[in-house]
Amino acid sequence: MNIDNSINGLNKMNYRKNIEIDANKDFKRELVESLYKKVRQEVPQEGMGINKFEPVTVKYKDADTEDVYSLSVQSAYDKEAPDSKVLRAIYQLSEDGPVYYMNVIRGSKQDILDYLGNENNLGKVKGCLSILKERALQGD
Repeated sequence: MNIDNSINGLNKMNYRKNIEIDANKDFKRELVESLYKKVRQEVPQEGMGINKFEPVTVKYKDADTEDVYSLSVQSAYDKEAPDSKVLRAIYQLSEDGPVYYMNVIRGSKQDILDYLGNENNLGKVKGCLSILKERALQGD
């Protein structure tokens, strides 16, 4: 049986390229997906009488630029809504640099999970991180 190896080789090359693209997925999407999983497991439910808890954070450090991008969910410390939590976008020029952050959304655990789970909000999270990077570069 004759098999045309050039066609199979071409398919293997394209497949390898696709794998490389998948391996280099958008890190901001990965941050959101990772935080979603951690929030589901680690953030306490409402009504448990727990309004303070350790922040749940995921981090990405760019190896080339040393930029540090983080997303965090923490207690909102709101007396009127003791179960309230806040999703925070965080940016640093380097591990030792100043921290720039922005609150993205405030609400219950379910509100934050719904926000993180909605594909349409990915652009908003990316936008917040971009704004923070601009501020850091300008030195505001």
